[in-house]
Amino acid sequence: MFGDSLYPGVAVSAFHDLFKGLKRQSGGGDEQEAGISSGEEYDSGEDSMSETQVSEVACDSVHMQVLQVYNEQVSDLLSESQESLQVKMDREKKFYVKGAVTQEVHSADQVRRVLKAGLGRRVSRETDLNLESSRSHLVLSLAVKRVSAGGGLMCSQLHLVDLAGSERVKDSGVSGDALKEASHINKSLFWLARVVDALEKGKLRKEVQYRESKLTMLLKHSLGGNCSTVLLATISPSSQHRAESALTLRFAMACKSVCNQVVRNKYTSSIPKGTSLPRQQVSKKPKDYPLPWKGALLRSGCQPVYQMLDSPLWKKLHVMTLGEQTWSRKVILLHGCPSDLQEFTHLYDVFIYMRCQVISLDLPGYGKSSGKKQASRSENIDDKAGPGETVRWLMKALDLKSPMVFGYDWGGAIAIKLALKGGVSKIILLLPSYSETEKDELEGLANDTLIIWVKQD
Repeated sequence: MFGDSLYPGVAVSAFHDLFKGLKRQSGGGDEQEAGISSGEEYDSGEDSMSETQVSEVACDSVHMQVLQVYNEQVSDLLSESQESLQVKMDREKKFYVKGAVTQEVHSADQVRRVLKAGLGRRVSRETDLNLESSRSHLVLSLAVKRVSAGGGLMCSQLHLVDLAGSERVKDSGVSGDALKEASHINKSLFWLARVVDALEKGKLRKEVQYRESKLTMLLKHSLGGNCSTVLLATISPSSQHRAESALTLRFAMACKSVCNQVVRNKYTSSIPKGTSLPRQQVSKKPKDYPLPWKGALLRSGCQPVYQMLDSPLWKKLHVMTLGEQTWSRKVILLHGCPSDLQEFTHLYDVFIYMRCQVISLDLPGYGKSSGKKQASRSENIDDKAGPGETVRWLMKALDLKSPMVFGYDWGGAIAIKLALKGGVSKIILLLPSYSETEKDELEGLANDTLIIWVKQD
């Protein structure tokens, strides 16, 4: 990765291209200062800036950090102390190393000089396989910040990672401290492969276990974050190492299957003077958390019928019916608090498939029903003009005999009270919010009851 004076490695070329691009886009500077000969061409691609954009650039800054993961301990190669540092998580769920040195750099040559000093502190030793074997993983980070004259900001990071190679102990012939190093190297690479496997299969199907290794914690946003990742796999042409080469190539293929959606880290709000790399945008719009099933389309083709029923106690009661009147099975849907009948849209097709006529209502004070908002505590359900009396009035008004009742949250508590009083056949309770008002009250519940506990929010 880092090469030598005769054959510079990938990292050195990346340093040159980075600083050359910054100087070109800022509209000034000598290309020789960036470490690039004037004969080389630079293709900025789609991200090149227009002349207007160039004039709006106020300043650029680049900060450098060099870390190593040795025996599952993180240390700073820019520090002489080489003490173990803690990996923490910030507000944006990003891992960072507490106490690590961050040095500002202004040219590719300066990056090389700083890196050379850091590489001198990296742990390496001779094994039967290599004259100089790296015994730690190295993570080199360059953080770029560009502040425009208008106060906007763009930021990005370049992470260059040099992984220590996995090894079979019987081939490398290590023992003692070197054996312990090999064990930690293989363990961290194992968890790296597990993380890539989880990302390949999708985060919803398998948990991504970043916390199992310090290496995967540091590489979290280089693997499954807002990033573009390039993997260079080193394999041997020797038939003696064909098993290791095959494993490396399989790992590379898994990495290739990981897909990330990349967007620019562009902050358009004004940035206060002296602000370093932002941890969040300066201004935030309030988040809207709509119910996920609102506005869902009914695949059954049935159209709900909405009506306002006149009642002596609540004036107007908003009721929705769905399905055929001739269907013998009836189900009343009771919403939670605070909510309304719309929260059951995702369940309508299920009951229609079961040929159940659906009746749902906005309890007084909720949704489109008029009147004072009813109390949502269990002890208030049987109050005069309370939720229990509301549902029993509806059953009588619509001539519903022994219907099934489906209640969510507070609606589940109402369903329990209705069942204890009689007049309903079965009850389905989704996360019921219920407190017994009398000792052993629930022992009197004789109806068929299904209780569903699920983490859905």
